[in-house]
Amino acid sequence: MKSLTRQERHDRSRTRAWFLQVHYRWEAEGRGFTLEHALSATLEGRLVSPRRLPYLERLVRVFAGNQERIDEAVASAMDNWRMDRLSFVDRGILRLGATEIICIPEIPGRVAIQEAVRLAQRYGGDDSSRFVNGVLDGVYRTAEDDDSPAGHDDPPPDDDLPPDDDPPPDDDPPPECDDPSAAAGSPASSPPEPLTPLLRILVVNWLDRLNPAAGGAEEHLHQVFGRLVRRGHQVTLLCSGWPGCEPVAEVDGIRVHRAGRRYTFGMAGPIEYERRLAHEPSDVVVEDLNKVPVLAPLWSRAPARLLLVHHLFGATAFREANWALASATWLLERVIPAAYRGLPCVAVSESTRDDLLRRGLEPSRLEVVRNGVNLDRLWPAPERFPEPTIVFLGRLQKYKRVDLVLRAAARLANRGTPVNVVVAGRGRAREGLERTAARLGMAERVRFAGFVSEDEKRELLSRSWVHALTSPKEGWGIASVEASACGTPTVASDSPGLRETVRHGETGLLVPHGDVDALAAALARLLEPAARDEMGRAARAMAATFTWDRAADAFERLLESVAAGG
Repeated sequence: MKSLTRQERHDRSRTRAWFLQVHYRWEAEGRGFTLEHALSATLEGRLVSPRRLPYLERLVRVFAGNQERIDEAVASAMDNWRMDRLSFVDRGILRLGATEIICIPEIPGRVAIQEAVRLAQRYGGDDSSRFVNGVLDGVYRTAEDDDSPAGHDDPPPDDDLPPDDDPPPDDDPPPECDDPSAAAGSPASSPPEPLTPLLRILVVNWLDRLNPAAGGAEEHLHQVFGRLVRRGHQVTLLCSGWPGCEPVAEVDGIRVHRAGRRYTFGMAGPIEYERRLAHEPSDVVVEDLNKVPVLAPLWSRAPARLLLVHHLFGATAFREANWALASATWLLERVIPAAYRGLPCVAVSESTRDDLLRRGLEPSRLEVVRNGVNLDRLWPAPERFPEPTIVFLGRLQKYKRVDLVLRAAARLANRGTPVNVVVAGRGRAREGLERTAARLGMAERVRFAGFVSEDEKRELLSRSWVHALTSPKEGWGIASVEASACGTPTVASDSPGLRETVRHGETGLLVPHGDVDALAAALARLLEPAARDEMGRAARAMAATFTWDRAADAFERLLESVAAGG
């Protein structure tokens, strides 16, 4: 018999927890509500990894087709103690364990018992694990005595299963009884609370998506962890706030706790954790390290820890902030190797991985999980703006060097190729950029759009002739991938992070950072419709390979491995 891989074992463990949620929904809804109905209702609006769904469907199908035999085996092992006297959770775990022992050939009986005991330890009462272990041991011994190590094969397809008809009217529970078990003679009780989520994840980041200063790192956080919420995990985000924000909110299914402000969060975050979150159990804490570490693994109490890194400033901090703030940033980054040594780490690009390796993190603990893009929200427009248009989309920070785009556009205008420039985004550098545009004589041709909605973003990226991104360093050029999804090629600085999202000569052009003449020449080349359209088609095809679902799959696998001690 083929043995399961470690990943397959993790998948089976998580699938068993999903089965318990289906079983809970089935019993809580009462008679006439089939297991198939319960499966559909449980999965509605929630994403289950494609690796797990087939086994979950199989467990539900096998139990539905063999419920009578499974319940008889469990009742016999309990000396015929009534099943309806058990809690919802214990009853579900016993049925799950007995299903695997009797009916799933490739699951060794002892493994099924061990997995059921783990579920009982996590979801059951104080004595559940010992009770489950004893009962399933009896089921297993009986199966061995019957010389039936695997029980029997899966039942026939669903359309061959015995119908789950409504019971006779006199078997219906009385109208005033909400608990089905009360109608069977056991004491009535309140409906049980929903099961604990698959993983309880605490994320620590400087900002959340609604913060006015949010950028690509926050887009990544909510795209990935919002998907994990829909798959049944619980995610709590601890981050900084802003004037007038709600201290606690729910965003994309993520419970958000805000404390302090952007420059005080390093102190306010740990205090808020002790006050509000330390008493809540977490399986894993993820520090979403966005330029400056907050050292969450040192003060959080989660048993497992993961570091997520977009990119680090290094010396580029001195191009953005004043000397004192830049020095503090640079010094804080110097502690990263000591503070996070030995922890599993995710980098969003090869360039960030290389940076972390140079700083001393262990290669064996580093994994690259690239960002995704929403292809269902971003697509090519049927037509471009009538006049040549360059678009920049992102936070307006000095280190982004949007001034290079304005200077290159001015040179094109001076050479007889007038272009319009749209600068979309907000940030502290806007006033300086407005002055630069006026000084270059481009005030009438440069539009500062400020913050744009998703619809406005799609229109700008898809209708502009070319997208420009001139940062000296990025963790991952998410704006260039979004432009690619809209069929618009990018001209970018040949810098870390951008080399991975712009394929030179195929989906756009890379130029030496800071070389305005080279930037102007590259923009002029892509303003030619033939070159623009050819690279735009290739860019769209490339973007299709980067999906948020794929990123969420990779994070889910890694988080489960880390939480399991991997």
